[in-house]
Amino acid sequence: MMKYCLGIDQGGTKTDAVIMDYDGNILSKGQSGGACYISTGMEEAMNRIWEASECALTSAGITVKNIDVIAVCMTGADWEFEYELLRNELKKLFYAKNLNQNTNIILENDCIAALRSGTDALQCGIICMGTGGNIALRNKNGEQFIFGYYLPNEYQGASSLGNKGFNAVIEAFVGLTPPTSLTSRILEFTGENNPEELLTKVTMGKLHIDWKNLSPIVFEEAEKGDEISKKLIVDMAEYFTRCVITAAANLDIDLNDFELVLSGGMFKGKGYQMSDELRKNFKKYPEMKITDGRYEPVVGAGLLGLDFFYNRRLPYSVISKIEHDCKKLDLIRSV
Repeated sequence: MMKYCLGIDQGGTKTDAVIMDYDGNILSKGQSGGACYISTGMEEAMNRIWEASECALTSAGITVKNIDVIAVCMTGADWEFEYELLRNELKKLFYAKNLNQNTNIILENDCIAALRSGTDALQCGIICMGTGGNIALRNKNGEQFIFGYYLPNEYQGASSLGNKGFNAVIEAFVGLTPPTSLTSRILEFTGENNPEELLTKVTMGKLHIDWKNLSPIVFEEAEKGDEISKKLIVDMAEYFTRCVITAAANLDIDLNDFELVLSGGMFKGKGYQMSDELRKNFKKYPEMKITDGRYEPVVGAGLLGLDFFYNRRLPYSVISKIEHDCKKLDLIRSV
């Protein structure tokens, strides 16, 4: 009986699944709603995983009995105790669906799926910045460090940059910093008349701002030359750089023999400015390679399953087939 790999990527927005064979053919994909066991509950998280998996299995015309490896990358897999908890829940879920007892179940944080979808390098890392953010590094021995909750709220992706933009408007209003063009843009966006009125409504709970929606404004004003906006981007890029350098030292990684993946909406469109700053910061490591995420993260989850089979050394023929099928199934990330 032919065996297959099931790759699953679960985030707060959606849960994706793919079925791959060991030749690199992507047979199908499935999707369901997002979940995080901490906020939505364990039952909800497991139900969404099964819905996406069942969709992919049905589309591929196989059953869970055909699956040899399941690689699951989940938001909420952060602390060590959570890995044991979630792995046990995944076993209960899939064994109840008649999964073979000897099937391998791999569990990783969801940022590892994004990392694997961006590079084949054995020594690599990722700065993943969407609405929130994470940074992770892995060395040649497979040892890894994921920042997770160690990454402060003020450096958590687009939401943090948008919030910094809001704070910059308030600071400029009271004279702590120079004037910024963010003031007129954010007042226009919120429909308020002045920063004091804006701050009053926000602090009193009369106005809720989804901070990530202010992030594009910061990038736009920085591109136009606003010094305050440019500084916000530079400061975030410098912090991300320090995280990578520090984690690399702890994992005994030579950054001249290293590939860094930039992934997430923060690097798209006018977010090229953040990418440019990071590339500038890492120029001291001339052999370091910096790339943009290539595939959707769920492909990375599937690749982790294939890595298990091939001991992290996929044949070129398998890589080529994955590239072909990702194009066919619209699994290439847009830039």
